[in-house]
Parts: sequence; C-alpha cells; structure tokens
Amino acid sequence: MVAFALVDLTWSREVPPLSVISIDHLPTLLPREASEQFSEDLLPSLLGFPETREWSEAKALFQKKLREAELGE
Repeated sequence: MVAFALVDLTWSREVPPLSVISIDHLPTLLPREASEQFSEDLLPSLLGFPETREWSEAKALFQKKLREAELGE
C-alpha cells in the first residue's frame, strides 16, 4: 500500500497554482535514471559478496549484535 498526500497551493492570481505530492515509498517510484544509477553503484558490492570489506564489516557487526542480544546486553 502506498500512502500519499496531495496538496494544492495558491499564492496569488499572478502565480499559477502548484500541486505538491508526498509519497511515503518514494524509492520504489524513483525515475528510471535514478534506479539505473543506484544499480550501477550497488553492483560492484553485490558481485564481491561475501569477500568485500562492506560485507565482512556487516557480518562482523551482525555477529556482535547477535552476541549482545544473546547475553541480554
């Protein structure tokens, strides 16, 4: 479910009205170019799974938080 709000703003007769929309799931509705750029930026990290620094740091942090949760910290 996508929630959004649409508001029409009017300042004066000389300025045309402006419609503003707020969407809570904006990343799923981004323009094609932004999605392609995001994919280009993410792909090297995904192709390096699990050997790259990002993945090893994420795994170490996950394991640390898991130990803390098991110890009740």
